[in-house]
Amino acid sequence: MSTFYSNTLKIVGSDKQVSEVRKFIAGTGDTEFIDFNNIDPMPKELKLETISGHESMAIQLLWGQNSSYRNESIEKIQLLFSGLGTQEQQRAIDIAFEYKNYKEEYGSGTQMEWIRQSWGTIWSESYSQRLLNKDEIQFETKNASGKVIVDKLSQRFPDTELRLQYWNEQDYSGEYVFKNGLIKETEVWEMHP
Repeated sequence: MSTFYSNTLKIVGSDKQVSEVRKFIAGTGDTEFIDFNNIDPMPKELKLETISGHESMAIQLLWGQNSSYRNESIEKIQLLFSGLGTQEQQRAIDIAFEYKNYKEEYGSGTQMEWIRQSWGTIWSESYSQRLLNKDEIQFETKNASGKVIVDKLSQRFPDTELRLQYWNEQDYSGEYVFKNGLIKETEVWEMHP
């Protein structure tokens, strides 16, 4: 089950520092106040969005690397894969090799894997963005807070304090304070009954 997180990023600094951070993270539209690609750009060459079950089977059979079928016996995977048509098998093998090449070059075989590893969420962009005031932006992420991406932003602006408050649908919430590219303090509030 997916969990949605609401995040509020507060930029603490001089007007110039706030303006520099806002300009750096801003997206292209009037309502896009934070674009994760501006903070940590996804490689344009990484073309695979995600992989199918057939491709996962091919990867598991060729290199034993895919988590989708890690609990299945090799015999069961071979049986399932042999039940595919020749064209489906060839397509799955071709994509498996493409996946392997991307994994070696970028550390992730698909865009979704890259997003999870690099941005710490499973969305390709942040949704439901709102500018609360000149130094506060509210945005949503899926399955994790915006901690990973704000940490990377802090490394780009080490002299500016960044505060990230987050909460999710299960009332799990907390706050991170970043300064000098480090997490200065962390406060996690207990889940509420």
